[in-house]
Amino acid sequence: MHFPDSYRIIKSVVFLWITTTLLGYGQHIIDIKAELDDSSKSLNLRQTIHYKNQSHDTLTQIALVDWIHPYVSKKSPLARRFAESFKKNLHLATDRERGGTQINQVLNDRFNALTWHRDTLVDLVLVDLEKPLYPGEKTSVFLNYKVYLPHKKFTSMGYDPQGDYRLTDWYLTPAFRNNSMWIAYPNLAIDRPTLPFSTINLSLKLPEELHISSNAPWKVSHKEYQLQDVDFNLVWGKSIEVVITKEQQCNLITELGALSWETNFFLPTATWHDESARRVGAFIVESLGVPSSGKIWVTKDQYQLDPLRGPNELPSVIQPYSPAFVWELQLLKTSIKNLITQEFSWDERNDYWFVDGLVHYLMMRYVALHYPDQKLLGKFSNIWGIRGYRVAQMNFNDQYELLYQVGARKNLDQPLLTPKNQLLRYNLSIGQPYKAGRAIYGLSQYVGENEFEKNITDWFKSQKGTFVSTPMLSDWMQSHSTLPTHWFFNALSADKDLDFRFRRPDKRSLDSLELHVINQSETSAPVLVEGYKDNQKTAAWWTPPFTGQFDTIVVKSQADQWVVNPRSTLSELNERNNWMRVNPTIFGNKPLSFRFLKDVENPDVHQFFYVPIAQFNVYDGLSPGLRLHNDPLLYRPFTFDIAPSYGLKSNSYVGYGLMKYTQYYDYSSLYSTSLQVLASSYHFDDDFRYSTITPSFQVIWRPEDLRSNQRTYVSMRYVDVVQSNDLSVIESNPNYQVTNLKIGQRNPGIVDYFAWELDNQYASNFLKTTFEIELRKLYDNNSQFNIRFFTGAFWRNKTSDDYFSFALDRPTDYLFEYDYLGRSEDSGLFSQQFVMADGGFKSKLSEPYANQWMTTINTSVNIWKWAEFYMDAGFVKNKGYQARMVHDSGIRLNLVTDYLEFYFPLYSSNGWEVTGSSYAEKIRFVVALNPRTLSGLFQRNFF
Repeated sequence: MHFPDSYRIIKSVVFLWITTTLLGYGQHIIDIKAELDDSSKSLNLRQTIHYKNQSHDTLTQIALVDWIHPYVSKKSPLARRFAESFKKNLHLATDRERGGTQINQVLNDRFNALTWHRDTLVDLVLVDLEKPLYPGEKTSVFLNYKVYLPHKKFTSMGYDPQGDYRLTDWYLTPAFRNNSMWIAYPNLAIDRPTLPFSTINLSLKLPEELHISSNAPWKVSHKEYQLQDVDFNLVWGKSIEVVITKEQQCNLITELGALSWETNFFLPTATWHDESARRVGAFIVESLGVPSSGKIWVTKDQYQLDPLRGPNELPSVIQPYSPAFVWELQLLKTSIKNLITQEFSWDERNDYWFVDGLVHYLMMRYVALHYPDQKLLGKFSNIWGIRGYRVAQMNFNDQYELLYQVGARKNLDQPLLTPKNQLLRYNLSIGQPYKAGRAIYGLSQYVGENEFEKNITDWFKSQKGTFVSTPMLSDWMQSHSTLPTHWFFNALSADKDLDFRFRRPDKRSLDSLELHVINQSETSAPVLVEGYKDNQKTAAWWTPPFTGQFDTIVVKSQADQWVVNPRSTLSELNERNNWMRVNPTIFGNKPLSFRFLKDVENPDVHQFFYVPIAQFNVYDGLSPGLRLHNDPLLYRPFTFDIAPSYGLKSNSYVGYGLMKYTQYYDYSSLYSTSLQVLASSYHFDDDFRYSTITPSFQVIWRPEDLRSNQRTYVSMRYVDVVQSNDLSVIESNPNYQVTNLKIGQRNPGIVDYFAWELDNQYASNFLKTTFEIELRKLYDNNSQFNIRFFTGAFWRNKTSDDYFSFALDRPTDYLFEYDYLGRSEDSGLFSQQFVMADGGFKSKLSEPYANQWMTTINTSVNIWKWAEFYMDAGFVKNKGYQARMVHDSGIRLNLVTDYLEFYFPLYSSNGWEVTGSSYAEKIRFVVALNPRTLSGLFQRNFF
């Protein structure tokens, strides 16, 4: 399309006026001409930044945020972050898949070349100015560079194999400067860069057949030679985001009440989405006002970056909620987050809490307003056999406290002002956002919902287009609330969680009591107190903010029960001590409760759970039984677990019992101490039983950086073993006791793995020490090398057989600590189960034991994907014999490290393994069937 010269003149004059006006108001202007190269998945950019020094500092450099370049290196903070989260895809990616930024030229407004360099963060380009830029002065910087887009499989930003693109934070843009510092952080794929408001003009050339959607107004200005020029203009915005697709996905919806939407959320087959969108739009406008742009841009990719958590993630076949309900919450969450991002600028790394908190608080309000009867389990809440559980009686909004507590109960809670890059994986995606939403909800209940909602709405409307911070919000709330709110903002940085309880009341007269409410934390806070009589609420009041003890006089007949912090109005770590009966029963303040399987914690009762189980080993066979425990869905310090079973093959009772107490320590290098007693009784051969009782004590330390996977531990246990019947091995070792002291450290990682352990064992007839160290390294060329060193020696050995000896390939497991399916088998499938212990050999050698000392090295290197070549070598020394060297080698299929592996021997001290007979019997396997062991595979990605 061609325009007359008069149009071009008018357009230039208008643009010059806008540029001059906006620079006069202190806003940057960014002009970009970009061309998409579909074949190389790259963009060629020519860019001008009209920069005004809005700070009080004299600048000699301008900092530009480059959010794409961190993908280029396997050693960048972004790559290390992926490795810490057990994600290998960025490390294993090709150079082309990772992308990066290639800067060709940087000029000033006199077209002189400017020097520039990358900050150590990688994400920041520092441009040296030719002369100092004083406060209020302006300059221009011209850039010519190329952006190679990363594959979308990393963060959903970039390109995908289908030819679609998502461009977010994809061009160089000025960093935000505040308090004489650039607010700039490494791209860790956990947030967006903190950017100033600017006017951004973008002209993007791309193939004509591609479709466009964007958060900025746009139009096609020219088409020629199967290419199209698309012009974007964002006034007073932070960044232009563009979605480019081969098929039309996003549509502009303008006739749905108060808001316009540009989105691909709408389902073509749904008949209810218009009504749902109107409901969501009306709520957003009422709560936050109309967006400055008049529309909200929402895509499914944006939602996937921060999806809903909870039962809604179940497959559609067992989805407990209606499609409209889930769809509304998805649209609402993503829309609120996008609207706040569009209207505000804030420190994304440090002040995220009030954005996440506001999003989840408004979601709670929306559900309370439009779905007040929605239960957490949805339609399953009314099913017979389920409806009696406390989890079935919980409202949908109770999930925020429940899921926050999952991490908090494991001593993984972090203050809301913790920088985002220091958050644990679980807290980053679930714990911290839910905690923030609950915190804001608690403040609203204390201040009063109507007053609080008005304050939030007024604050949002008055601060549009500005940089906001926690102190600014604190000042606003304090000056606009009738009750003091300083305690709330002081609590944001508190290390210790709130914990309220009652002390026994004192009688003041025949008809009055003095209640004592105890705040066991060091954080001043108010709390709601309610009284109940015959299960009916008869009193309710808030205390003022306090620490220590708060006392008040009440009428004795007013209530027979008192509860502090009912319904978790404020997030509290321990609710088990929140109830108090005026006249306690024989079981104290709470009755007993027995439930099938598990339930969420109910602080009103003493909970016990029972569940059918089935265990298996070769000698007992399938062993059905009943497990009785007191371990709810949330962690508690003291637990017991009793599991009697009946072996269908051994025709006898077997099982285990466990009592354990764990104490976590807040914000200390000492992470936890635990004391437990484990008793078990099973068969280790046909008709031969073993019974053990093992008291133990363990201390664990972790670094101050809670994200670190490193653990240092000291454990001590006393293993008392009793064996029955007169098998030869029992005749020489009928009953025995072993004292075991371990010291070790473990730092598992997907790129670097390191662990060591020193193990000392003492018994009446032997004393021995072992030491092992293991390293795994994933190199830049994607090859992985594993090495394990083991050495062990007897200081004293008066045994007459090899029952307590070191073993090359299959330890006897005299402490009964390995999950052997057939611990006494020497042939057949179950004898091929492999446990990495002692020598760690995979081939079965003729003399596999050492009663004096043993030293071995186990190595492996990958040859293709999960296929590895392994090799073991070592020395074995027995009394009265020379030390002899042994070795083996073969192929390892490392499907899931430590959980599912197969070993195929090739060559060993026996000779060629593959040429011998019965090769299938030589194959070894690792399998994890214990539910507790398997849970570690999934928990490592969250905690």
